[in-house]
Amino acid sequence: TIGEIAEMYPVELARWRAGEPDLGCGVETIDDMTKRVGAALRDAVESTPDGVVVVATHGAAARYGIGELLGWPLEMARTLGGLGNCHWSELRLGAGRSWVQQAHHGWRLQAHNLSAFD
Repeated sequence: TIGEIAEMYPVELARWRAGEPDLGCGVETIDDMTKRVGAALRDAVESTPDGVVVVATHGAAARYGIGELLGWPLEMARTLGGLGNCHWSELRLGAGRSWVQQAHHGWRLQAHNLSAFD
């Protein structure tokens, strides 16, 4: 829980909240996480080129993975609001082009932090 993290790793949690790229204590850097999640999202899309892909993940992974797909720098991805529990974001690729052809620039953030109850 966040309370346990605050108790056990107060310095590292403060670094995380400040957006520092390296938290120390052997935790994966934000840059490495961003690249890993971005690659996983691209792999998921590549495996279903003409379909809908649904990915369930933690909020930070979603935030930085979305930023990676959109080609945003880490500082900009950090400005994307967090996702509420059971909420989602919707991204789309431009029609008629594969993700390989479009790289980062083909993605569009259609909506963010949606809920079935909104």
